[in-house]
Amino acid sequence: MHSDLRPATTDGQAPNLAVAVAVAVVIPTLAAPSSLRKLLHSLKCQTVQPCQIVVVFQGDDAGLHRLESMREIVDFDVVRCLPGLARARNIGVKALHTAWDAVAIPDDDVVYDVDALARFGTHIKQGVGIVSARVTDLVGNTRLRYSTTERVLNGRDVWRCAIEAGLAYASSCLSDVGGFDEQLGLGAETPWQSGEGTELLLRSMASRYRVVFDPSIVVVEQELYSVTGPVRAETRARRYARGTGRVYALRHTRLEQCGLVCRSLAHIILGVMRRDGTAVSRASAVLVGRVEGLIGRTVGSTE
Repeated sequence: MHSDLRPATTDGQAPNLAVAVAVAVVIPTLAAPSSLRKLLHSLKCQTVQPCQIVVVFQGDDAGLHRLESMREIVDFDVVRCLPGLARARNIGVKALHTAWDAVAIPDDDVVYDVDALARFGTHIKQGVGIVSARVTDLVGNTRLRYSTTERVLNGRDVWRCAIEAGLAYASSCLSDVGGFDEQLGLGAETPWQSGEGTELLLRSMASRYRVVFDPSIVVVEQELYSVTGPVRAETRARRYARGTGRVYALRHTRLEQCGLVCRSLAHIILGVMRRDGTAVSRASAVLVGRVEGLIGRTVGSTE
């Protein structure tokens, strides 16, 4: 790994984006897919090199063999842990042994724009607690309706301007507020299979850390967004909504929780008015999931 984080330019001067901030990278992975190889290549090409890369592996021996073959791309450490995405992120951060100021925690199916780590580091040096990048698919589509300008996020903005795969965290912030809530997120031993990143953002804000969204930092997921798949759209929506409801129960006021339910009801009514059965089914699943999260238990189904 490079100890000097300021890449040289042709005139011997460091570019404006290069800052003396040590940025580490933690990558949870279940099966070390081929997409991870592309992510590692994107890290190798960063204008500011990571001070350390830790891959948290949760798969079988075949996947571990694939992972070991990727060391030819860039140096990284490997730690193994039990299932749970929030758990993997926490273990990966604890495994960092090089001094670091910030840590980026991408999914294993994304690639970073060439100056992503440099831009993350710039914000962290300016005292930001958490930085959010714009996450897109291969053709530029986004899951969220991001702001078009850089902004400091508030309790509502985090739901539409932040995705876990595009976040970087200051070491001071994680040390102060703690890591991810392991009762939330994919693979958790609870029904709350989402929301761990947003919960951490809200907890950090409550401790007066700034969370900044910067649309100039781009993280690309290596697939086209689609609503199709082996799991029914309604089931998927309900599962995700449970996590949203749980985070609202933990981090939002009663008035905000009521607003969440009212917005869900409004989507159902709008679907009925438009005679859109698909929209009504999905909105109903979202409402049920959010209510389940708010009350802290599932109702009538374990899906």
